[in-house]
Amino acid sequence: MKRLIYIFGILLCIVFTLNSCTREWLEVKRDQSIIVPSTLRDLGLLLNDASTQSKDYIALSEISTDDYFLTSQNWQSLATPAERNGYLWKKDVFDQTIDVADWDKSYKQVMTANVIIEALNKISKEIANEIEWNRVMGEALALRGKAFYNLAQLFTKAYDATTAATDLGIPLRMEPDVNLPTTRASLKETYDRILNDLNTASVLLPSLPDQKLKASKASVFGLLSRCYLSMRDYENALLFAEKSLAIQNTLIDYNTLDITLLFPFSRFNTEVIQHCQIDPTYSVFIYVFQNYVDTTLYESYHANDLRKRLFFYDLGNGRYSYKGAYSGDVPPFSGVAVDELMLIRAECYARKNDPNLAMSILNNLLQKRFKANTFIPLTAANSEDALRIILSERRKELIKRGIRWSDLKRLNKEPAHAKTLIRILAGETYTLPPNDPRYVMPIPEYVIKVTGIQQNIR
Repeated sequence: MKRLIYIFGILLCIVFTLNSCTREWLEVKRDQSIIVPSTLRDLGLLLNDASTQSKDYIALSEISTDDYFLTSQNWQSLATPAERNGYLWKKDVFDQTIDVADWDKSYKQVMTANVIIEALNKISKEIANEIEWNRVMGEALALRGKAFYNLAQLFTKAYDATTAATDLGIPLRMEPDVNLPTTRASLKETYDRILNDLNTASVLLPSLPDQKLKASKASVFGLLSRCYLSMRDYENALLFAEKSLAIQNTLIDYNTLDITLLFPFSRFNTEVIQHCQIDPTYSVFIYVFQNYVDTTLYESYHANDLRKRLFFYDLGNGRYSYKGAYSGDVPPFSGVAVDELMLIRAECYARKNDPNLAMSILNNLLQKRFKANTFIPLTAANSEDALRIILSERRKELIKRGIRWSDLKRLNKEPAHAKTLIRILAGETYTLPPNDPRYVMPIPEYVIKVTGIQQNIR
């Protein structure tokens, strides 16, 4: 009992410290008198916190995508300026008096990882349990790598190998000491760090976890594939998608699901490699029934496509809301899953000029999505045609997974797939052209004020 009380007290200290630093964690002097966990068991408990490994703080990216629309009434009911301004792609997104969770909470994850990594480096894994040491270190590195990746999708430009060395990245905090100065790395340095963290984690972690909330080789390979895809490095995106699928590749046959359920997918289902969900910080937009799926997108699903019923709830008046999260609940799923990796694999083979294999992979997925005995395999005339079909199916399969914003940014670099986004609200039209500076979110002004780092120009 004394041991449990001691650990609980330690965790309270860490949680209090991290929460108190959400706004100024980059600057506040660290209180060296605070006790931090120092044993493998205690460090593992830090990673078991639900807000640590199982949340992605990327709600603003979902608000800004083209998969949904709002009525004027819905828009006016949005709770925060970030929701209202983000939906309309305004230059000034944030009310600077309010904490920006997409920044603060992602960096809280970074700080948690750094606390664990620093403590582990003081523990000899030869003396301790080496397998457990590797697992905890691997999970901490995976957490930091994913947090950096999420921040890069929101607060940096799309990756371009020709300019990445000079484009601005994010602050790369590698130690928990907040006394250290804050600077912005280059975009290349940012992605190099993400890849380094994830690659190192993949060596340390088991192939599959004992529970799907935790990182593993399979999930980290999936994150590496996702990262390389955002970099438009399709060779490596394919390599890591296949590495992940070699470990786990089971698909759900959607014919086995109950189409009448409000939430038809179970949490930790057989396609999930690592569970994670978008934190509903901007609650009204994220929650079900508060936004309507894009009409053209909804109509693109075939009548025999079970996703049309499993993913969407009919609200009447020709409007539909999303309900198909693999989280099995309201907060959208943003973790790593088999279907995403199959779609990455198919896209990469199309780009490798192998349309037949690309379409075969896609058809293997889609036959599990259509009513039994109704699916007719899709064909493509050439690689370009295959790529067009696969990208369309990618959008339909991975709706509300926290992926679309990154896809828009990378595909805007390719003229054949670039898209101008359009909103119509209260009779006024708003547009977001390809490669517009507003694809990069502003860094919170309270961070700029204290650190002096360069602001993003929108």
